[in-house]
Amino acid sequence: MENNKSKEEIRKKMKIIQNKYPEIFEVMASPETAEIIEKIAIDYGLQSSDEVEKPLKQGQELTDIASHKIAEIIGQILLGSLVPTELAFALKKELNIEAEMAEKITKEINQKLFTDIKLSLHKLYNLKEISPPLIKKPLLEEQQDTYREPIE
Repeated sequence: MENNKSKEEIRKKMKIIQNKYPEIFEVMASPETAEIIEKIAIDYGLQSSDEVEKPLKQGQELTDIASHKIAEIIGQILLGSLVPTELAFALKKELNIEAEMAEKITKEINQKLFTDIKLSLHKLYNLKEISPPLIKKPLLEEQQDTYREPIE
């Protein structure tokens, strides 16, 4: 019963997106989006974190599972359920990957899927930017040298 409720909620959100943000809906419904997601999963050799626990169906590849997880995350963003700034974190968590790889994948998704709908996503989420870095690395110049040898 709850699954039907979830499906109904998704249908309602999709209808709202389709009417209010048709360009977002177009990306959501595009076969090209699925191709981009699959290519990213293959290019990065992705596997999801629960693949060891689930036996694969005959003919199913590890990248199929990762592609599905990426598609779910992107779908949540496009439906207004997951803030785009959380993309890298969600990828890191769901795919069990390093933060650096999650950042690279996020950049690629932003470039290939979100660039044309950036303004609509800003309106949907009331954001200033789409995806800040997951980890801010301190610059070398900002670090103080705490060890100094005496000069003789």
